[in-house]
Amino acid sequence: NTIEHNYSFSLDPSWVTEHCELVIFLQDNDTKQILNASKKDMMEFGNVNDYDVSMISMSNIPEATCAGMCTPTVTLRNHGNTDLSSLTLKCLVNGNELATYDWTGSIPFLGSTDIDLPSFSFPVEEMNTITIYSENPSGNPDQFPLNDTIHMMIEQPVPVPTDVSLMIMLDGNPGESSWELMDDMGTVLYSGGPYTTPNGIIEESFELDDLSCYQFYFYDTGGDGLGDKFFALFHGSGTIILRGIGDFGYSIATDFSTDNDLGIEDVATEAEVLVYPNPFSNYTNMVINTNKVSQINVNMYNILGELVYQSDEGMHAPGEQSIRISGDNLENGIYFVQVLVNEQVITKRVTLAR
Repeated sequence: NTIEHNYSFSLDPSWVTEHCELVIFLQDNDTKQILNASKKDMMEFGNVNDYDVSMISMSNIPEATCAGMCTPTVTLRNHGNTDLSSLTLKCLVNGNELATYDWTGSIPFLGSTDIDLPSFSFPVEEMNTITIYSENPSGNPDQFPLNDTIHMMIEQPVPVPTDVSLMIMLDGNPGESSWELMDDMGTVLYSGGPYTTPNGIIEESFELDDLSCYQFYFYDTGGDGLGDKFFALFHGSGTIILRGIGDFGYSIATDFSTDNDLGIEDVATEAEVLVYPNPFSNYTNMVINTNKVSQINVNMYNILGELVYQSDEGMHAPGEQSIRISGDNLENGIYFVQVLVNEQVITKRVTLAR
């Protein structure tokens, strides 16, 4: 049987409605056992406010910047009971207002949209705070301003030598992946993709100027990153500038600067890897020498980009560690061994030949 009851209740105006739920349960009066239960998001019943914009996320922001350029995308949701027809977005960096954008459109209750904001520049500090907030939804004061603002931190990058390289392990949708390497004026110097070979391996090296600033963008039109694959932008023997693993959305980016006059202590790598024998027939050894306590992981891929070996070696004390990889279940051919030591990625090419 279905029994209907009507209940009236009120919400405190200070509560954040999207964080509230209504829980309904059926309980045995004698044993107090919960026989059935259900919960509903309070937003499904409407909001207490007619004009309420909630800032959900900020994207298209580099992880580090030396160029001092930003073209953010914000995602917002209408939490007001009335359709949202307009609003003003303001952008601040380190407390200084740099851009204002007036948006018009139509967003129903609980509807959301992405808004691409115009580019703006700013003086780069060691640590930079990007702040975007909304005001005047549909020409009215926002009735719940606590969710109107979103922040993101981006740092000034540590300079690296000019020997910069890129390695990509493509996923099963290579046509979704592309990248660009630009100077600080936005001129594209190198680019790649979309690609055609599923699970392929891409290796690139770049000729860069000393004492310069560069911008790197990696794009995925599918919006799900590289799945179980990855890319790494690195210098030297594998010290990471930017790494994209798994689902990083539609894009990931960073700036980096170059300086070949850094002292040896500034660019020393955390680990060195020696492979022997190579080529190998039965097994090969990965000898990893670290200069501090390190988390070590080893992945091995075949020429198609398929993962054929994976090992989490855990934390190791400084010094030499040896890992043996058996070729018993592998076919003859070329393999790529990826050694991850904390934030450093070292890739070695090995050949199995029986």
